[in-house]
Amino acid sequence: MGLTPQLTLAVTGTTPQATVALYLWIPICLFLFVRFPPQRAMIIGLIAAWQFLPMDEIFFDPLPVYDKMAAACYGILLGTLLFDLDRLVTFVPSWIDIPAVILAICPAFSQLENGLSPISPTFNQIVKWGAPYLIGRIYLTDLKSFRKLAIGIFVGALAYIPFAFVEFGMGPLTHEKVYGYPAFADWTQARRFGGWRPVLFMQHGLMVGAWMMVATMTGIWLWVTKSLKKVANMPIKPLAILLTFTFINCRSTGAWLLAVAGFGLLFGAKWYKSSIPMLLMVVAIYMYLIGGITGTAPTDSILQVMSFTGEERIASLRYRFRNEELLSAQGRKKLLFGWGDSGKHQARKANGQLAVTDSLWIIIFGFNGAVALFSWASMMLIPVVRFCAMYPPKTWHRPKVAPAAVLTVGLTLYVVDCLLNAMTNPVYTVIAGGLATLVTSEQESVVEPKMRRIAQIPDSVPEVLTPATSPQRPAQGAFVAAAALPQKKPKQPQATQSKSGPNLTKSTSPRTEAHSTNMDSPESRPASVAPEPSTTPQPRRRQNFSRRQAES
Repeated sequence: MGLTPQLTLAVTGTTPQATVALYLWIPICLFLFVRFPPQRAMIIGLIAAWQFLPMDEIFFDPLPVYDKMAAACYGILLGTLLFDLDRLVTFVPSWIDIPAVILAICPAFSQLENGLSPISPTFNQIVKWGAPYLIGRIYLTDLKSFRKLAIGIFVGALAYIPFAFVEFGMGPLTHEKVYGYPAFADWTQARRFGGWRPVLFMQHGLMVGAWMMVATMTGIWLWVTKSLKKVANMPIKPLAILLTFTFINCRSTGAWLLAVAGFGLLFGAKWYKSSIPMLLMVVAIYMYLIGGITGTAPTDSILQVMSFTGEERIASLRYRFRNEELLSAQGRKKLLFGWGDSGKHQARKANGQLAVTDSLWIIIFGFNGAVALFSWASMMLIPVVRFCAMYPPKTWHRPKVAPAAVLTVGLTLYVVDCLLNAMTNPVYTVIAGGLATLVTSEQESVVEPKMRRIAQIPDSVPEVLTPATSPQRPAQGAFVAAAALPQKKPKQPQATQSKSGPNLTKSTSPRTEAHSTNMDSPESRPASVAPEPSTTPQPRRRQNFSRRQAES
């Protein structure tokens, strides 16, 4: 093809249909920006790409790997440049973006320290973490945008339900039937509790379980807080229950435990109005990372606490901990910036086999060192802490704050899951970027607009008497208002006429006659009254006004 040895080009993926799907996603994203408002186009393009594009990679060395994550980010950013440029131009960086910037450029330092080319790893890191974070920063700018994203996640998970039920009975076949090859070849890991764990269009059944966990938690919280009542003219309650049933059948023990923790945080915030459990979880994450890179993590204590999950789960967890201890010891040899992509981050066990890298944190630490690891954790968790400070848990059940609150809890649980699994998901990075925008902008009122109108306009407005500056106009206005009052017919009606200046009025009662006479007398005219609002006054206020005029 006439390419130099330094630049190799792979133009095909695993199968033609997978390659076509990845390439077509960018024009599909552009169509979404033409068809929908930019914010909605971003949400649809992001979630649909993550849920339905193939697990495939196309290499343009030394350019970044082109996969489903890159396709989603490229399509959204290109649509932003073409149809929503103002959103990108008006973006102003903040101090909260420092961890994301450090994380994005860390591979350059890692590669240079190990005598390697920094181009491809740095580009990959920017696409993997920087691009989704930027998308969240420019599109999730207020509480309403978080509500739209929460609804998008819930609806996307509902679209997964038919495919999940197929795989419940037949095994992980959907990806193979659509794209011609399985997303995950080891079917033994898909067999759990006497049934099949769905894989669908994702990397592993654990990734599907974690995704359905957050979507289920989002749907139930939107239903409980009445933030969303209907989806496509269907009540949300049966849809949330159906999604919960689907999530339980995903047969992921870790996702079940995370769901219990998530609901505990949400309902605990509603009942006890305290952010301490959330902050303790954030502190525990940092403490575990510190213990992991120093080799002092309390793994034995964790195994004892988790013993109720069964011997099989404990054996799997123990296996991961032992491998991470070897990998951590190897990573400490290049503590700050890691080994890059030299391959030296790997470690061998006593039997000569390579240690397995299961967790995302150990992968980041081995490749890019402690600087990148704590930058990643801070990029995800600092917005969470700031959100708890700006929107206290006592407001999380309010319809306006509830979507952002449940996504904040979901982001925290995702970071916890990354301590055991390596399931990179751009949606959570977008949420982190959106929270960074939300917590660095002016705090929004959590009171609903309707409630605010009621609070601002009291039921009865006191009438204030002011000195008359122009007696004639207020007197005439008061006279007309008094004459327009509905008068009760007396038992013995009397027809009397009286002149009031240039106006002729028939008085139906002595009280009205006296009122008109007093209004006609300059000496007995009352002080000017503040003008009434444009709306019709209440009858009681009219009667009070007429009575005071008659008494004067």
